[in-house]
Amino acid sequence: MNKDEKVRLVGELKDRFERAKIVILFNYKGVNVQKVNALRRALDKVGDLDLRVVKNTLARRAIAGSKLSPLADDFVGPNAVLFGYGEPVAPVKELLERVKGIEAVEVRVGMLDGRKLSREDIQALAKLPSREQLLAILLGTMQAPARNFVSLLAQVPRGLLNVLTALKEQKEKEAA
Repeated sequence: MNKDEKVRLVGELKDRFERAKIVILFNYKGVNVQKVNALRRALDKVGDLDLRVVKNTLARRAIAGSKLSPLADDFVGPNAVLFGYGEPVAPVKELLERVKGIEAVEVRVGMLDGRKLSREDIQALAKLPSREQLLAILLGTMQAPARNFVSLLAQVPRGLLNVLTALKEQKEKEAA
């Protein structure tokens, strides 16, 4: 790779690192090229995700002086980087789901909003509900008081109707 290609690649990586909301580094040592390519294709189909196998020196240059600079020491060995551009929980879940069957893949570290994530943090993040699920839970919680109030208001006429029905049945029994 000549110098111009390296400069272009560092620029591309820098752009990806800046745009990404979450970045996850994982070691793929011992995984054959076909499995890495299959993983890349599967993650590319998800949308808002980008998987790149990067050269460590170029990645260190791309993150130098940025909010991701704490990751510089973690670029050792064969690394692949998952860039998540949308909400941060989905990429983590998707990556962990896809690499579950590949024993050689080791999720190492990540960065989310300038905070370095350990392997345990990434595992915990994968257990969170997605943004859509959290919004649905919030909406249900917000609607509960109104629903309960409407139900309470509906009980008064319902109770009156039950009393009138019981009176009607009693009158019909007396008349028979």
